[in-house]
Amino acid sequence: MKNWVILALILISSVYVYGDHFSDSLEMTLTKSSGEQKFNTLIQLSRIHSRSDFKKSKDFAELAYAFALESENREWTASARNCLAIIHYNMGENTIAFGYIREFIAQMKELLEENPDSEPYMIRLLTGYNNIGNVLKDLGEYDKAMEAFLTGLRYMDSIPDPKKKYSLYINLMNNLGTVYIELGEHGKANDILHKALALSREREQNLEISITLNNLGLVAIESGDYERALGYYHEAVEIGKTINDSVALGGYFNNIGLIYEKQDQPEKALGYYQQSLAISRNLAYKWGIANTLGNIAKIETAMKRYIPAEEHLEEAEVIAKSTGIKDLIKKIHSYRFDHYLSRQMPSEALKYHLLYSQVKDSLFNEERSRQIAEMETRYETEKKEKENELLKKDIKIQKTTGNLLIMGSSGLLALTILLFQLFRWRTRSLIKEKKIRKLEADKQEIEKSRLEEQIFAEQQINRLQKEKLEQQNRELSANVIHIMNKNNVLKDILNQMEALKNSPDTDKNRCFSKVSGLISGNLNLDGDWDQFKRHFIEVHPSFFDNLQYQYPQLTAHEMRMCSYMRINLNTKEIAQMLNVSPDAVIKSRYRLRKKMELEPEADLTEFMSRF
Repeated sequence: MKNWVILALILISSVYVYGDHFSDSLEMTLTKSSGEQKFNTLIQLSRIHSRSDFKKSKDFAELAYAFALESENREWTASARNCLAIIHYNMGENTIAFGYIREFIAQMKELLEENPDSEPYMIRLLTGYNNIGNVLKDLGEYDKAMEAFLTGLRYMDSIPDPKKKYSLYINLMNNLGTVYIELGEHGKANDILHKALALSREREQNLEISITLNNLGLVAIESGDYERALGYYHEAVEIGKTINDSVALGGYFNNIGLIYEKQDQPEKALGYYQQSLAISRNLAYKWGIANTLGNIAKIETAMKRYIPAEEHLEEAEVIAKSTGIKDLIKKIHSYRFDHYLSRQMPSEALKYHLLYSQVKDSLFNEERSRQIAEMETRYETEKKEKENELLKKDIKIQKTTGNLLIMGSSGLLALTILLFQLFRWRTRSLIKEKKIRKLEADKQEIEKSRLEEQIFAEQQINRLQKEKLEQQNRELSANVIHIMNKNNVLKDILNQMEALKNSPDTDKNRCFSKVSGLISGNLNLDGDWDQFKRHFIEVHPSFFDNLQYQYPQLTAHEMRMCSYMRINLNTKEIAQMLNVSPDAVIKSRYRLRKKMELEPEADLTEFMSRF
């Protein structure tokens, strides 16, 4: 299960938490402001709502971005891009976030080249490294994420302002710690996070304290120290409530639910997952909604609450697909496979196993395609750089030559360099083309091996499920036939005895009465039903629980009749099993439709197959 890791993306400057009154005051002044004041007000309003109301935050950020583009102000445009990146990241839209952050970093590098001594520009560039590192981590690019965070930490000494320096330093350490968690380096994660916590407490920075406590809780969970993890999260919850950090609170409740789930306390886990879900729904946080619904459904499946579990999984799948986050979609498909396997529905289980495999393969293919695209991009970049170098050299030669001899010598030198560079470029291009072909061959071989393993696993699952189901069906059918034959034979004997009764012989009448009483008493013994029910539950284990859950008003007789319809017995056969007339069965069917609020033309047998 993927934990809900709270990562610190940084908004450039300004304070973090404002009251509702302050927000209303800013909105009132917005219509009267213009220029820099208007832009700063829009950004400030976006920050106020950035962790409590995503929609409002996004609306203000988009207005700021449009205003910056209209004003043709590069610094404003960069700030708005960083703000939009954070919002999309919090909403689980990592691809969009990555695009905005990459543009933000490129723009800040340009501004720093023009103003190399600017401290504000340096701070903004380092926040860009911090933010892009978080997105890369969520995309599974752990090496690149770590490189981004370490780059930020290396440049910390260039920031003289202690307040800005330590806030950024704590965030970078936290995010680097989460990379170590993902890589299984729990000792390194624990060390760097404790340093961040000590620095946060020393400077009384509540937001950084709560984020660090959450991440230390994740290390404790991975190490199996659940009590210590609960201590971290309960303290983080109190701080999160104080600073109104809704996103963080959703994560804390989710992770507390995870702890209780690992401790085999499902009811407590469900309670915290429900609190996390309510927060995510309020924020329209798609990743949080789908992730928490999956966690809830997983517990419900384990508790055999199949109907609500299936409803939660269906909603989670729809939301996960709308985010486009393939890791999340893969997780929900995995939960649905486990759900249907638990319900002994092999066809549905196989369907979601195949969907899970498709998403997993898609992630693998995207990674390979990305590697190839990167190689091709580097190849084209190097090619253009070489061409530009040759062009610059040629221009320089033309400007500095003063006579034919110098021009001739320079031309010969330039030609030699050009041939040498072309030779080197051609050699490198051949090497890179060879690497690309090798990557494609490796990809095809891995795909072939994975497909063979998947087909074999599916065949084994189908074979075992089919053999078990066939055996149980044979036993159930034999049991039904035995009961029906027994009742039929006893009825025939009773009919013959009835004929003898008309004889005037007193002894025969006495004998008839005795045998008739014995047979009548045996026709309705509960033993046959108990034996049938045991076999039926082996084949359809959740039928009675699901039916009783949805229709608690059904009587024992009606539940029994429903089970006969579940195995496709007709009216006559059900009458024989219940030792009643077919008309009585028809009346019972009518009453069942009424209790279940079904249409008169509804097929009861087909309806029972859903349970």
